[in-house]
Amino acid sequence: MSLPSRHFCLRIIPALATVWLIIGNTVLLDAQTRPMTLAQSRYELKAGDSVQLSAPDDTTQFLLAAASRNAAPVNGGSAGFTVGPDRAGTGMRLAASLRTSPGEYAVTLTAKNAAGEEQQTTVDVVVSPKVTVPVNATRAPVVLLNGWETGFVNACPVSNSSSDTFGNLEQYLKADGVPAVYFFDNCAEDPNQPIEVLAADLAKFLATVQYDDGTQVQQIDLVAHSMGGLIARAYLAGLQPDQSLNPPVNTLVHKLILIATPNFGSVVAGNFENIIPSGTQSAELIPGSSFLWNLATWNQHIDDLRGVDAVAIAGNAGTYVNSFTSSSLVNAGDGVVSLTSASLGFVAQDASVTRIVPYCHVDPGAFTNASLEPYNCNAPGIANITSEDHPTSRIVRSFLAGTSDWKSIGTTPASDLYLGTNGGTLFALLNGTGSYVTDVSQVAWGTLQLQTGGAAGTIFYDDFVIGTGDFQVSSQSLGQVDCGTITQAAGYFSAARCKVAATIISVGPLASTPGKVVTSGSTLTITGATLGALCNGCKVIATPAGSTSGQTLSVSAWSNTSITAQLPANLSGLVTLSVQGSIGNDTINIMVASPQAPAITVAPTSLQFTSVNGAAPDPQSIQVTNTGGGTLAWTATASDAWLKISAASGTAPSTVSVSIDASALSAGTYNGSIQISASGATNSPASVSVTLVVQGTQTGGATITAVSNAGSFQAGFASAAWISIFGTNLASTTYSWQAADFVNGQLPVSLQGVSVTIDGKPAYVEYISPGQINVLAPDDAATGSVQIQSTSNQQQSNSFSAQKQSLAPAFFTTDGTSIAAVHADYTLIDAAHPAKPGEVIVLYGTGFGSTNPAVATDQLVTTAEPLANPAQISIGGANAPVAFAGLVEAGLYQFNVTVPAGVSGSVPVIASILGAQSQNGASIAVQQ
Repeated sequence: MSLPSRHFCLRIIPALATVWLIIGNTVLLDAQTRPMTLAQSRYELKAGDSVQLSAPDDTTQFLLAAASRNAAPVNGGSAGFTVGPDRAGTGMRLAASLRTSPGEYAVTLTAKNAAGEEQQTTVDVVVSPKVTVPVNATRAPVVLLNGWETGFVNACPVSNSSSDTFGNLEQYLKADGVPAVYFFDNCAEDPNQPIEVLAADLAKFLATVQYDDGTQVQQIDLVAHSMGGLIARAYLAGLQPDQSLNPPVNTLVHKLILIATPNFGSVVAGNFENIIPSGTQSAELIPGSSFLWNLATWNQHIDDLRGVDAVAIAGNAGTYVNSFTSSSLVNAGDGVVSLTSASLGFVAQDASVTRIVPYCHVDPGAFTNASLEPYNCNAPGIANITSEDHPTSRIVRSFLAGTSDWKSIGTTPASDLYLGTNGGTLFALLNGTGSYVTDVSQVAWGTLQLQTGGAAGTIFYDDFVIGTGDFQVSSQSLGQVDCGTITQAAGYFSAARCKVAATIISVGPLASTPGKVVTSGSTLTITGATLGALCNGCKVIATPAGSTSGQTLSVSAWSNTSITAQLPANLSGLVTLSVQGSIGNDTINIMVASPQAPAITVAPTSLQFTSVNGAAPDPQSIQVTNTGGGTLAWTATASDAWLKISAASGTAPSTVSVSIDASALSAGTYNGSIQISASGATNSPASVSVTLVVQGTQTGGATITAVSNAGSFQAGFASAAWISIFGTNLASTTYSWQAADFVNGQLPVSLQGVSVTIDGKPAYVEYISPGQINVLAPDDAATGSVQIQSTSNQQQSNSFSAQKQSLAPAFFTTDGTSIAAVHADYTLIDAAHPAKPGEVIVLYGTGFGSTNPAVATDQLVTTAEPLANPAQISIGGANAPVAFAGLVEAGLYQFNVTVPAGVSGSVPVIASILGAQSQNGASIAVQQ
């Protein structure tokens, strides 16, 4: 029996190459563009990974020397691809952003040299899903962020892996029980973009980190090196490219580690500021840049990291060399970043959260730009972790694991030659109306002359200062300004803000929540200087972020140093307070939280354990967070004696560890629950269901790491729907079903010794490989969390939990977003061959449920059968009449629809059936 030929062309699942689609997406080259020659035209990688381009030497050399390079999906969309040099500078790598949706893409690679010669080709790229976090994880996942390391211009090399920056750290973290480690390579995510853009990229990625049941992970640890730390800080502050602020409501960040981060700039960037192009991330690293000032002063004139638990690791094996001041201080930094800039002491003015180790910023010789010499450091790189005993490794692993060992590794700022006696300062002058003075020519702090920074004439700095001094400022517009006496503490940088006339210093009282936050609806005290007295026209205005108009507050008291005002109850998030007084105006940003009652959120909401012959399975954890206001003090209770809880109470956010004692239980399935209660919480108690299966002995070498709907590549599947299973050692060979695998029209439940069960029932296996299996889910009325397990060569994998639904409609796509839609002649609809309004087109999907008459899932489909329930389809938001909707092949549904009038462009397509909808973001090209 032969399979219908259309089967492999239209059901687009990773690992199934579709040659005619690639041909259909080929970009025709114009006369000025030469074809780019590659030795390989198909690549497979995971979101967040990169692969080496296989190319002849002349192509590689052209790409390496190119003035510009680009990698873009043929059909457009939001998928992110990058082509760039590898770290050695001898080859080229193709990377898929962590934000890239899984699917098969036709990607056009383009490179142009300085003479204007252009080369171009199109390759087929299969992107598999990034790893999800097991619902039974007891630790938060970790994101590793790299940074600026190798030069100023056209120097954003794509990493092979996180080991290029962090050495063996990823494998050590996984050995410690970290459930998933992601690598945010800024050169793969958005090469050479400003730090604020990279922060927005990080925000988008963090929002996609999920448990394997499809729920969002609420607590993620960040470990950042160099500029990666500034990306993390800019994300927490919500700093935008136009220097406005839009902080995320929920940061999702559990813990933060900054390794050699130039919090207040890099001395190397400062030494070479004359050759650094403006508007670049390198320019943002110059001490005294507008970016660094705004980051340091965004919330009540400081950066509080949103209250995130954080530590810094600073290196002191290098010599600090400032070419403008002729300063040369041995062991005062890591060769790139001074100790004062790398210190985290500016958070709550606490120097103890910084640990100092005798390492360089990166390994000697790592800089590719010869003009950066002298590098002034000959010790190993601070983040290149080559052994478990590496001090950085020990600090990172201890801090993330919640032990106190990190506090005794390295040395403290108080005991350091420089941090023990010095701090650093940024300085800026504002006029009476609150505008920055941009014509400052000199800033003296006592007898010390500060150096002009990246924002020339506006911001000044010095890496090493100490004591008390009077700030005297010379300005062309204001003349000589005496800013008064200011004391600089040792151990960290401070941002000194000199304001002419009315000055706001701080706002309180602060709420009990982490970070510098005030409560909406509360009575505020605005502390300052030269505020004058209440006058006709004096007022305080509160303006929410993103708004152009504010609310005038009710003022009950006004003195020269303090104002008492009532904050409205309808404000939350970032708010700018403006004081308009009799002696000038001033503003300050504050974070406002609503005085809501606590609200319990638990993740996951269900746990599954398997005990073999009564042995105790690995513990699992429940993350308890407060999504309301105030403080959430919780208690946990278990419904059954076989359920054990390691912590019976705590304060959110926190973790409850759940373990099992199955020693007295016989074989069978047991159901219990954990109740999380909190006095005053609006939804107390929250319940977590627990299922325990006690069974016989099992062994296995295969590991399932992710399961997704093969149409949407998102969590959730249904009976008779295609699903993709990802993992390791899933099979010893690669094989797709053949005609010989069908007996009397029945679909195979095993291929080459590989089989899969879903909720204990055999699935129908279509494709196997070591990293992926594609199966058709069997008929089964069960919904909710079900167990999926594979068997290869009589060895069973782990039992993986996935969400099963009654319906899971999804369209197949060619690149993660573009639907595999065809014209009536079965030619592909794409940007070059768009659909037209009024045209009947064909769409394909999976997971749409039963037909009438019913078709058994285990049989080949010999006759197309219509859906038992009507499906509604919209194109571009308008109803698209459906002429036919039904099952045409095993698991494959076909829809003949008319494109509605009035739609044009890349338009979204949504199918609805019995209240269930297909995935968001799927689209087709339409042209009027």
